Amino acid sequence: MKLKYKKVGWFADEMSARYEANVNENIKVRLFKDAYMNGFRFEFLTSNSYDLGNITGDYLSTFWDKATKKQAINRVLEILSSTECFIEIEQKAIEVKNTMSKCGFN
Repeated sequence: MKLKYKKVGWFADEMSARYEANVNENIKVRLFKDAYMNGFRFEFLTSNSYDLGNITGDYLSTFWDKATKKQAINRVLEILSSTECFIEIEQKAIEVKNTMSKCGFN
């Protein structure tokens, strides 16, 4: 799997650039510089940008401080290469999208 990341802006300053890549029609992933971890982190989102934070937190529990952008990208690819993980992320993304749609959010 190859993801195409594009810069989508900054959080607070240019040192905190954010990058996003679409995984499929339900999931996208965001990479960003985290001052607390002193490196790059990632988070999975629905295609319409709702956070899947509780899943991301579980996957990040095995991550490390001072990760480079390349290491974060490689970790995302490892996670998405696992069929079990991919299914879990996609099911959660669909669930969140459907819930938000029922609440009147697109």
